[in-house]
Amino acid sequence: MTEITGEWNTLSHAEKVAATEDYLHELDKLRDMKATARHNMPLNAFQDARTALNSIQNELDALSQCTGTETLLFAVHSSTDQYNQPFVYHSNERLAQFFHMATKMDILTFAIKMEAFGISGVEGVVMNHVQEVLELKRKTAALINQKLNDIAPMGPVKMWYKGFDDRITVCHRVTVENWPLLKFISPGDVTLKNEL
Repeated sequence: MTEITGEWNTLSHAEKVAATEDYLHELDKLRDMKATARHNMPLNAFQDARTALNSIQNELDALSQCTGTETLLFAVHSSTDQYNQPFVYHSNERLAQFFHMATKMDILTFAIKMEAFGISGVEGVVMNHVQEVLELKRKTAALINQKLNDIAPMGPVKMWYKGFDDRITVCHRVTVENWPLLKFISPGDVTLKNEL
């Protein structure tokens, strides 16, 4: 090592530049690649994201204090193999209140939904909605059956929506009052979520 140091010290500035020029270009390429390349290691990506978001938060705090600029920031991961939790930053509590007032959703819930969308895409959101509607239909049908069987004088009764008057009212002396829909139909035939 001392030989290299001694030899390095004897070189002129121009010789040092010429000797390291190729290596500097390679190092610049590696640095650029590392700064923009996608990480293969989830733990490294987690630590890099956390560090970057903390740095951004500090910068946004300083921006807010110096200029009065208010900021709302969401950061979520885009795959299930990443460790980061949804990150939400607001420079002023009023931004969070405004967001809740405008969307009827708090910012953390929004970030979680945004993350779910980022991971599963539109298909996942649509499937979640379809599953939610199907679950509502199932629960509504179960509740109607339970209430019918609670009031039926002759024991368990199978619910019939078509021909209700002949099959239920005549046989079991049960009528329906205050049905919320225009037509008396099965929950499975309801197409709008708000009608359930």
